[in-house]
Amino acid sequence: MRYHILEELGSSGRRRYRATDPRAGFSGEYRAILDLPNTTATRQHVRVLKRLRNAGLPRVIESFRRQGRTWVVMEWIDGPTLANYIGRIRNSRLSQISVTEVFRLIRRLAHNLHSIHRRRQIAHGDIKPDNLIVASDPSRLVLIDFGSAWLAERTMQCEPGDGFHAAYAAPELQNSDRFVDWRCDLFSVGVIFYELLTLQLPYNMGGKAGRRQYAAHMNDKLILPSRLRPEMKALPQSVWQGIDRITARMLVFNPDGRYATPQAWLDDMDSVDFEIRRPSSLTGVNARFTRLVAWLADLCRETPTHG
Repeated sequence: MRYHILEELGSSGRRRYRATDPRAGFSGEYRAILDLPNTTATRQHVRVLKRLRNAGLPRVIESFRRQGRTWVVMEWIDGPTLANYIGRIRNSRLSQISVTEVFRLIRRLAHNLHSIHRRRQIAHGDIKPDNLIVASDPSRLVLIDFGSAWLAERTMQCEPGDGFHAAYAAPELQNSDRFVDWRCDLFSVGVIFYELLTLQLPYNMGGKAGRRQYAAHMNDKLILPSRLRPEMKALPQSVWQGIDRITARMLVFNPDGRYATPQAWLDDMDSVDFEIRRPSSLTGVNARFTRLVAWLADLCRETPTHG
């Protein structure tokens, strides 16, 4: 093989490796290599990956067939998985991420998803912390493992046997609904958004709340993130209202109750980002300091100078 395999990585039952490419520079570069069977699902997988020509997503280097298998070589994204990162926060090995930083990470992920949803007509279908890398240069969440993704013009259903984590999967995936589209990704990102803000899963049922036998009872039981965040008063009420509104809408069990288009979701995220960036968003110590500076400036203007 043209690549040197370093280790096998777990990836939802699909064989995935970290390798080096000795042809890339003096010391080589890391690559992620997927080892897939020659099936219709794999051909779909490769078509999906080749559409992902976006700076926020891993780039496909090449794909080839060998020994009855399909090998896909991708750019390596360095960093821990979000699952590992959240685990370290829960174990007090890392500090909890600030609300504004959580929002920034999710907003950036939303922009990348907008590209694959609207422009490339792709649904990922298996967004969960294990499939997100926390990259540090720059700080962002990078989506990997598109093995469950599908093309909207080909079908609105996942391939049979595709796996997902019940805690993050949209109700329509868990209930095996006939029509599933990009809004399943919207729900999954909503769960992750909520978990990063609160370190809890929404509805407190480990992903079961959206199942048909529970949905009617649980539909109005979502506790808004602002009620679970200790430093709620550190941000303006308008920002928290926006965050609560967005998470609640992303986590509606019926996909028709979520955002109607990827652009509508992005526009709402951008409106909250505008509130965060507004000068009037200063609160607490910063707000008091700003008022103090203004008071001193007024005092200086009113105090006569001595010549």
